[in-house]
This record gives sequence, structure tokens and C-alpha cells, in this order.
Amino acid sequence: MPIRSNNSSTQNLFNKRTKHIKKWHSIFVRLFLSLLAVLLIVNTLFMIFFGTMMGSNFNEPIMKNIQHHADLLALELGSPPDTMLAHQYAIEYNLQIIYEHENFTWFTDPSAMSIASMQQERKPPHMGPGSLWHSTFIVEMADGARYGLRWKTQWARMTHSRLLFGLILAVTLVFIIAHLYFRKVLRPIKILQNGVEEIGRGNLDTCLTKIRDDELGCLIDAFNDMIRRIKEMISARDQLLLDVSHELRSPITRMKLALEFIPDVEKKYNLQKDITEIEMKITELLDSARLDQGYGMLKPEKINLIHMLDDITQIFHARKPTVHLIASTTELMIVADEQRLRTLFKNLLENSVKYSIPNSRPVIISVERQDDQIHIQITDDGPGIPETDLPFIFEPFFKVDRSRSRDSSGYGLGLSLCKKIITAHGGSIKINNRDNRGIIVTLSIPGNTLHG
Repeated sequence: MPIRSNNSSTQNLFNKRTKHIKKWHSIFVRLFLSLLAVLLIVNTLFMIFFGTMMGSNFNEPIMKNIQHHADLLALELGSPPDTMLAHQYAIEYNLQIIYEHENFTWFTDPSAMSIASMQQERKPPHMGPGSLWHSTFIVEMADGARYGLRWKTQWARMTHSRLLFGLILAVTLVFIIAHLYFRKVLRPIKILQNGVEEIGRGNLDTCLTKIRDDELGCLIDAFNDMIRRIKEMISARDQLLLDVSHELRSPITRMKLALEFIPDVEKKYNLQKDITEIEMKITELLDSARLDQGYGMLKPEKINLIHMLDDITQIFHARKPTVHLIASTTELMIVADEQRLRTLFKNLLENSVKYSIPNSRPVIISVERQDDQIHIQITDDGPGIPETDLPFIFEPFFKVDRSRSRDSSGYGLGLSLCKKIITAHGGSIKINNRDNRGIIVTLSIPGNTLHG
């Protein structure tokens, strides 16, 4: 079974940091943006090059040469024109030729009915790229006649556009192929990132798939080996705790039996108190180990949560600063392991009362149901927990700074056990400092079904 993380604050910090990396510092995002920048720069250079080549500065000398050629053609055709020679030139040079003189108009191509119609499509050289292919050349003859000559250069214009867009398309395809290739090369990094996220959630059963034999593939092997060693260490630790706890049961039973023969009442009471404390710690150890290893199966039953909490608070009525229960109803039925929940709330309330200060206000436990979740808050008025200790309070054997309380007894198992109990029920627990002083413990439990 997955081994659940005991450090919710550290896990939340890890998840936030991972999201931050995904948004701003992901290798894949940076690689994509780098390739995209190269694509935009190259395509922009292509467009600038073609724009410069077909711009007004480049067109002007060409236009002058074509105009001079048009003048020579008009002189050669004469006025009126030599129609056979004009048709020959129109075919040979791919020309449209129109001749206009007074009320007489002659043309080689019916699509251009007049010089004026040709001029409507004319674009001056300063219009930029492609203007050369739209220019009409007018030649004024000595007798007042005019020639309009226009080269049919649609093919050249289309070739120019196709070349430009073909180059842009080619570079874009290279960008896509390069991006896919680099993603494939760096895929083991994504696999490792997912593995680390699973470990952050406490799932030590994670095993990553090795997809290549290069350095990144070796890194995946090392990651899997590290997880295997960690699981072995945790398993050995838990088994040791379980074995030691079991072995301690027998001598404690013998000690309790021997106590009955001690005549000194005061000494007997003190020894009984010590033995009871040891027995309680052993029980916590056993419960913690069983929940981790799956031996401590929950025993779900239908219980009245309000009634159970009210019963627990009665235990603390004779102790300062007392405990008050606030609930909007007297009946809130859930399916859960009652004995485990009693252990959970007793530990939490015991901590709140034990770490109180002389002028502390009563500990408040409030219950509220929202949809299918039950939210419980325990608020105390003690000195709070150092911020540096908050990420570790659910770790086994971790003890908060001794300066927090006059009574610093305990072995740091209570909150760890609380975390495991609430997690086994499909719920969650958070502990935060209040704004003024004291702490607030927030628990969420499914309101309908037990998720153990």
C-alpha cells in the first residue's frame, strides 16, 4: 500500500514550488520559446529580404530600364501601329499593348479595353514589395497618340509569393520537427518530475519506466534504486517499532502484576502512573505501525459524531482551561472507526490543554457540515507553534520547541498518529498559528462514506 506522507506542509510547499517551475522555469517551455523565437527571427529576416528586394529602392532602376524599353518598342511599332509586329511582340514578350489616338483604339488583349483601365490597376514603385509586377508603362508619341504597355507578370508575382511562403513553411516544419525531437530527447526529465511529485505525495510504490540507455536513462535507474532503498529503510524501521512494542507488552504485564504486592500506596500510585504512560506510548507505536503497514484495518460503524465529541469534552471539564463544544445540531451521523476517532480527538485536545498558559481562554471545538464534508476546528489560546516547527509537526518523534510549554513530556507520536488516523478515514488535517496567539487545528472528514 502507498506510504502516506506525514508532512503536509512540506508537501504543499513542494506542490507550490512544482507549479511555479511548470509555469515559469520549465525546460520544455523554455525550449519551445527559444525555438519559437528562432522561427520568428528567421521568418522576419526572410520577409525583410524579400521586401527589400522588391521595394522601391530596388524597383526604381528596373522601372527606368523597362520604361526605356517601352519607349523603344513604341517607336518600333510606329503610329499607327504595325499590328502584325505588335501581336508578335505581345506573344514573344508576354505583353498587353493598347494604342489610342483621337477616336481610334487598338489592343492586343481584349481584357484591357483602355489605357485608363490599365492605369486603374497600376501601383507606383513606392507601394513596396510586388509593385513591379503591377506597373503600366505609358509612351507619348509625337502625333499625340499613346501606347500603353504592360507585361503579363502574374506568374512572376505568384512565384515570388510561393517562394516566400514556401521558405516560411519550410522553416516552420523544421521548427515543429526540432521541437518534437527535443521533447522526445528530454522525455525522461518529465518522467522523473512525475516520479518526484508522486514521492512528494507519499507514494513510495512509484517505479519509473526506463525508456533509453543514455545518461537520463541511468538517472531513472538511480531514482528507482533510491526509492527501493528508502522503502527498505522505512519498512525496517516500522518493523523494529512493531517488534519492540510487542516485546514490551509482556514485561509491562509482569510489572503491573508485581505492583499489586507493593504496600506503599504512594510509591505504588507513582509506578502505576509511569507504567500507564509507557503503555499508552506503546499503544500509539503499535497503532502507528499498523496503519502504515495495513495491519490496523479500520472498523467502520455508524456513529453520532456530536455525541462522541461531547463525551470526549467531558473528560476535560475538570481541567483548566476546559473545553467547549460548539455545534449547530445534536446529531451528525457518519460511518467511521469510533475508537480511532476518539484517539484522534483525545490527542488533539490533550495537546491544546497541556500547552495552555495560566490565562488561556477555553479550548473551542466547532463542527460544521458543508455538502458531503464535515469540517472540525479546534482552537486554543496557548503560545502557538514556532513557524520553523510547523512543517515537521506530523513527523514521528518530532517534538515542538520545549520553550512552548512548561510540560514538555511526550515522545512526539501523538500528532503523527492523528495524521494517520484522519488520512485512513479519507480526510485531512492542518495546523496553523492564529493571528494573535494560539493555534487552530482544521480537520475535514467525508460525511457519508468511510474511505479507509
